[in-house]
Amino acid sequence: LHFPHVYAMETFRDTDNPMPLVAGMKSLLQHLLKLPNSIAKKSDREYWKELLARVPEIPLRKRNSKMILANAEKVYSQKVNVEVSELYAVFPYHLYGVGLPNLEIAQETYRNRTILVNDVGGKNPEWSTNGRLRGGWRQEPIMAAMLGLTDSAKNEVVWGLNRPVPGLRFQGFANSTYDGVPDVQQSSIAATALQRMILQDVSDKIVLLPAWPTDWNCSFKLYAKKNTIVEGEIINGQITNLKVTPEERKKDIQIGQNMKNIFNGN
Repeated sequence: LHFPHVYAMETFRDTDNPMPLVAGMKSLLQHLLKLPNSIAKKSDREYWKELLARVPEIPLRKRNSKMILANAEKVYSQKVNVEVSELYAVFPYHLYGVGLPNLEIAQETYRNRTILVNDVGGKNPEWSTNGRLRGGWRQEPIMAAMLGLTDSAKNEVVWGLNRPVPGLRFQGFANSTYDGVPDVQQSSIAATALQRMILQDVSDKIVLLPAWPTDWNCSFKLYAKKNTIVEGEIINGQITNLKVTPEERKKDIQIGQNMKNIFNGN
């Protein structure tokens, strides 16, 4: 398959095989292939498998002698917006992240993401405040958490949930970076990132504290896949009073980026 001259979000409006399209197809087809036989017919499964084999490779490029994720296989147009389309392979499509292969490539991509560099498609638009934007729908806080970049996730969440905005009626409202006022997008993004700092579903595992600062304490109750509830307290970087419902999912609990199993010590 080849997808020529299509958008990579709104930022690059003429590309071949853009990351959101390629990563989205790979992610969705992989999930379809995991459906139980009671849901997926054999003919459907064969078609999905054949289609997955035809999807283009994840676009990569070199920057400063290091391989990073690319916005597209080829970019022909100038940069006209500020989406970080290369990191859609992290969120929402979760092909890279804590507990997944090539985490370092994705982390290096975050440090050299579109909004911070000018070596693809020219400089960032003048209105983008020196290439650094916050608030609105920007997903970088979630992406940082998914990549285990604790300091970055912490800084973005603190900003997103503690931005004083005089004149708006409710604390969750904010001035808009892009759209209309009141803006509840930034607090929603920050809340989602905060949860991903505590818990992430990675394949069939539940990873706790993948990006949690050791100087933050909290109690939590969060939902994971397979109708699972995980609750407990975090004190000085350690989890106490951990409860997993249903209990058979305790075997799937992993702690930290090294993914240590808290129940059997492996």
